Amino acid sequence: MWDDPVLGALTDEDTETARTALHTAQHAWDLRAATLSQGDAEGVRRLAPLLRAGPEDAGEEPAPPPLPRGSLPPHDSARWQQILTDLVAGRIPDVVFAEFTPDGLHVIRAAADRSGIPRQTDAGSTDWAALLPLLDGDAAPRRFRLAGGIGTQEPLDRAEFDTAVTQWLRTHPALTRARTLVILGRRSGWVLLDRAAGLLRSVHRASAELGPGPGEAASGNDGNDGNDG
Repeated sequence: MWDDPVLGALTDEDTETARTALHTAQHAWDLRAATLSQGDAEGVRRLAPLLRAGPEDAGEEPAPPPLPRGSLPPHDSARWQQILTDLVAGRIPDVVFAEFTPDGLHVIRAAADRSGIPRQTDAGSTDWAALLPLLDGDAAPRRFRLAGGIGTQEPLDRAEFDTAVTQWLRTHPALTRARTLVILGRRSGWVLLDRAAGLLRSVHRASAELGPGPGEAASGNDGNDGNDG
């Protein structure tokens, strides 16, 4: 911070006000990530030691910032129906689905059998710890970081995240060979999951992106994340 040539030098009160505002914003951001990643008040309470503290005399707990809007792709039913029709009819050999979830990076290959029935197999999914050691260990801190939380532990460097994920995407056999790639996005506001999806778009061309289907909640948190229980 610099002195203002018109208003004069910063006072101790100015400095303290700025420090309080910064701490409040840091705590609110971590609280947002904790709320999104844990899903209930009890989960947030268990994660409290990881959150950056707000001002000591802040009074009531600040409300977390609202979740970003528009981070999920629309559910393009017509486009998806065309891809499925082409798969069943044998006009395309397979469809590769990619999705980033709190427990890992998922790649699924779907191909039609002789009867035209689509069958899916795992095509090389992996967990986050295989790419980034900081995401190893308990599920709660990992989810917190993937939701954008910074916290009091060693921070996850964004450049390191980008490098690790991009390298994995560029060298993944199923993704590099995919003629029909579909990106699935069913979670809103997860900062690093959104970031990973953006990296995928920059490396491979997607034929379609699908958000939550009709009747499927477009919420940030769900309870179907594999081993995250």
